[in-house]
Amino acid sequence: MTDVELKSDGIIISQFVTMTNLEALILSKKCPPIMLKNKISDWPARKWTPNYLASELTNQRYKCKIAPKDDNVLWETECVHEEITLQQFAEWNLGKPDENNPLLPYNRSDVTCYIDYKYMKDLFIEKTDHLKAVDWSVLGLESRDGNDSTIWIGSEGCYTNCHYDTYGFNLVAQIYGRKRWTLFPPSDTKYMYPTRIPYEESSVFSQVNVKKPDTTTFHLFKNSHPHVVILEPGDVLYVPRHWWHFVESLETSISINTWVEMFIQIQEEDKDSHVTEALSRVLFGCMMDIKIGSVGSTTDWINPGEEVQCHDVNFRYLQQAVDSYKKAGNKKNLYSNLTKFASQIGKYFDLKIATNKAAAIPGRNQLIFQDVVDSGNNQATEQSLKRKVSTSPRDECKKQRKDLETENLNADMESYHECLHHNTLSFDSDFRLLEPMSYDLYVKEVICSYHTEQETKYDSDIDLPPFMKKTSQELLQSCKECQLLCDRTELETAQQCQTCSIKTSDTIQSTQQNFDRDDNLTVEHFAKILLHPDVINKVKELITEPFDMLR
Repeated sequence: MTDVELKSDGIIISQFVTMTNLEALILSKKCPPIMLKNKISDWPARKWTPNYLASELTNQRYKCKIAPKDDNVLWETECVHEEITLQQFAEWNLGKPDENNPLLPYNRSDVTCYIDYKYMKDLFIEKTDHLKAVDWSVLGLESRDGNDSTIWIGSEGCYTNCHYDTYGFNLVAQIYGRKRWTLFPPSDTKYMYPTRIPYEESSVFSQVNVKKPDTTTFHLFKNSHPHVVILEPGDVLYVPRHWWHFVESLETSISINTWVEMFIQIQEEDKDSHVTEALSRVLFGCMMDIKIGSVGSTTDWINPGEEVQCHDVNFRYLQQAVDSYKKAGNKKNLYSNLTKFASQIGKYFDLKIATNKAAAIPGRNQLIFQDVVDSGNNQATEQSLKRKVSTSPRDECKKQRKDLETENLNADMESYHECLHHNTLSFDSDFRLLEPMSYDLYVKEVICSYHTEQETKYDSDIDLPPFMKKTSQELLQSCKECQLLCDRTELETAQQCQTCSIKTSDTIQSTQQNFDRDDNLTVEHFAKILLHPDVINKVKELITEPFDMLR
C-alpha cells in the first residue's frame, strides 16, 4: 500500500511509495537505464588506478586497439591492434614511452588506446584475491565477483561501437575516470540500422556513427530517442536488456562490468536469444564460405578474437538451442537475477515523481505514480503504474490543466517518453532514471561538442585514408561556422545545429562518392540482409513452430 497524507481540502501533499513500485518499474520491459551512486564505495577495486594495475600485473601482455582520436568511429576490423603490458600503456599515456614500447609510433594526442573486453579471471591468474575486490552482491547478485566480470582500460577518446547485447542485462561500475554513455531503447532498433557484420558473438551493431550521424544515408536515425549520461568514478549503470549503447572515455578510465543472464534455471527471456544467436552463427558461417569463394578474404567481416566453427558444429549448436527452447515451453521461473537486482535496489530507494508542468498551475498539483500490483499475479513486468493527479481547489484553473492520466506504463512507449519529457523524476540523490532527449537537443549538446572542441591532428606515422583527413577538416570548419551563429534562442540554436548535422551528412556523402560503389547486390549486402535481426527472428519463428507446416 501507498502512504498518503491529505490536507483538509483534499490536496495530496506528500507520499511514500512502497518498494514494490520500484521493483515493478525495474521489472517492466519499458524501464529505462538507471544510474546508481555510492553503491560500490566499499569495493577494494574502487581504489584501482592504471598505475596500480600496471604495478600488479607486470609481465602479462594484452591486445589493445588503436584508433584515431576524432569524431570518426571505426569498426574494430579497421583499427590497428598491438600487444602491450599495462606498464607500457601507463607510460605511453603519460607521454613517456621507451624505445621498446609498441605504442611509441603513436602520438597520444592523435590516437586512442583501448584494452577492452578482458575477462578479469584471465588477467588475475596469479592474483586471484583481486577477483574478490569486485562484489556484485551489493546489488543483489550473491556470489558474483570478478570471476564473472570483464574490465575495460582505455585512454581519453577510446570508444565501444554502438550495439546491443543479445543476452541478459548489463551492470557497469565506473572505477576510474569518466565515461559518456549514449543509449537508445529497443523500440529504436528500426532507427539504428542494425547489422551483424562485422560479426561478434552476442552483439548486434548499429551502422550509424552516433558521434557524427550521416542523416542522409541513415535518415531514420533522426527519430531515435537518445539517453545520455556521464558516469563518474563510483557510479553504477544498469543497462536493461537489448538497449543500444555507445560508450566513450572522456579521460583515462577503468570500468568493470558483468553481463547477467535473466534467469538462473529456465532461460525465460534469453531462450529466444540463444536460438537467434545460434541461427545467426549458422547463416554467418555459410556466408563466410561464399565470401571466401568470391573474394578470398574475410578479415573485415569478423572482429578480432572471434571464431567461426565448422558448419556441423554450428548446426549442432542450433539444434541444442531449439531443443532447449521447446522444452522450456511456457514455464515461468520467478527466481530471476533481474528480480533479485530489483528487490535489492528497492530496499534503498523511494520512487517520488513531481510534475513541473502541474506545479506551474496555481494550487500546485502533485503528480504521483501508484503501482497497481496484483499480488496474485506473478507477472510483475506486466503491471501498470497508474498515474493519479489531484485537483486544485481553484475552479478557474481547471481549464489550464491537461489530462495526464495514463492507465498503463507498458502500453505505449510514446506516452512513456512524453511522461519523462514533461516531468522531473525526483528520487533519492543516489538514484537516477535516464531520460530521453530530442534529436535536435542531442545534436546541439552532444554531436556539436565533438566538432567544436576537438582540433583534429594526424601523426605522420599513422596511415589514415586521405578521405578521412579531408572529411574531418571540412567538418570542423563547417561546425565552427555553425557555432558562430548559435547565439540565438534555444530553439533557434537547436535548429541551427540541425543544419550543422545536415552539412555533416553532405560532407560525408560527397567523400563517399569518391569511391567506385557498385549499386548491384553484393555478397556483403546480401549477408547484411540475411543476418538482419528481423529476418533472423522470422526464421526463428519458423524453426521453433511445429514442423508440420513445412512438410
